[in-house]
Amino acid sequence: MSRDCSVCGLKNAELATYCVRCGNYIGNPPVYREQTQPTNLKEQHKSNVKGLIVLIIAIALIFSALGYLIEYDRHIAYIGIEVESTHVAYYVDIVVYVDGKIAYTYEGLKPGGYVTDSYYYEYHLPIWDNTKVIEVKAVSFGGGFGNQTQTQTIIINSGDYKNLIFYV
Repeated sequence: MSRDCSVCGLKNAELATYCVRCGNYIGNPPVYREQTQPTNLKEQHKSNVKGLIVLIIAIALIFSALGYLIEYDRHIAYIGIEVESTHVAYYVDIVVYVDGKIAYTYEGLKPGGYVTDSYYYEYHLPIWDNTKVIEVKAVSFGGGFGNQTQTQTIIINSGDYKNLIFYV
């Protein structure tokens, strides 16, 4: 679309502000865009580097946590526990401790009887250690003779299956 000069009548280009023949003003001046300030490349680079470092640290922490969980599941020893009552007259209750923590309880074991179910305790070793010395203790309550205790100290390795028999 052309722009006509009001003085000489010449058809000028669409974006012309002044007539090319007589110099008469024929329209609005061109609109200038606001220029943005150029960014400081050093600061932008520093910001990018900081972001990259944070990302690398986050990824390292995630992989460390996953590695710990995987290793935690691999550092297990299984301890089979069987208990026989040495009481001849009364029923007893049994509590089995592994390293001071209650691992198993059994109520109403008959006199001279075995615990009939096989109980395996999962012992999680620390990921930095494949071997550990632990204490396993069985205690009977009741039975007419009072409480009886038997303790066994064993060495376990990651992946072991140990079977222990207690007479209490």
